Amino acid sequence: MQQEIKDTYMYVPVHSLRKCDICSIISIAFLPTNDKKWKKRVDSHHSRRTMLYFLLSIKSTPNNKQVLNFIYECYPNFDWSIVNENYQQLKNTIESYQLQYNAKKLGNYWQLKIPTHSPGPLKSREYISRYRSDGFQPNELKIYWNYDQIQTLISSNNYNPITDSDARNALLNSPVHERKHSGIIRFVVLAIQDAVFTVPNDKQVIVLDFADERMPGGYYLEQAITQEEVILYNSDAYRALLDLKYTMMDGGFMLPEYGVAYIKRVRFFQKQSNKGRLTDLIVAA
Repeated sequence: MQQEIKDTYMYVPVHSLRKCDICSIISIAFLPTNDKKWKKRVDSHHSRRTMLYFLLSIKSTPNNKQVLNFIYECYPNFDWSIVNENYQQLKNTIESYQLQYNAKKLGNYWQLKIPTHSPGPLKSREYISRYRSDGFQPNELKIYWNYDQIQTLISSNNYNPITDSDARNALLNSPVHERKHSGIIRFVVLAIQDAVFTVPNDKQVIVLDFADERMPGGYYLEQAITQEEVILYNSDAYRALLDLKYTMMDGGFMLPEYGVAYIKRVRFFQKQSNKGRLTDLIVAA
């Protein structure tokens, strides 16, 4: 089943990664001795595999000297052969969460294929099949490891041309320091899936998802009702999180500790009125 995952393009922002970012990555990638709880935490959804893959991507990225120095400072006994060995082992291992749902033979996107009677996931699947059966496009899925990576989108040529050309062009055409927008803070006492429909149609909506760092959608499949799951039950955003997992994170999932994923054109739905509302989604742990 794991052979279905293609070699993915994992962009490394070598110009903006800091020592704290690298130490955070290594803290997930390397297994503490005999810590079964930690292993379950980072391997159930292949979070460790994603971070090992990112380390290997760093090694093959040009102009990486400073980042390599950060790696050796964070982990003096760092061994690339161990990184590759552990990665290859996990690459050929089906994640335990998939096995838990008896979905071994369902391959990638098994989360959308397993039988379910839960109303939240059923409603979400309906929206996904209607509007996102082909998934999200590469320029709609962005990963930023820290604020510096966003801040330098226009100050250098070090950006991901696949995902960030639109953001860079928008910032060049309308620099932030030249914008003169007035603003108000308005509190709306509504559930998030209803609040997005109170924003005037000519205004952009950006929703902050209080996301699970290592499980795409948190306990979405278990019909949990925290803020993230409610967002996913009422939109097509769950497909975006799975696209991050299977097209950008090498089949695993792990949000940057000091960064975010940014998803464009997520559609919320209002079932009683059959209305939809496009928003962007900041996915932050």
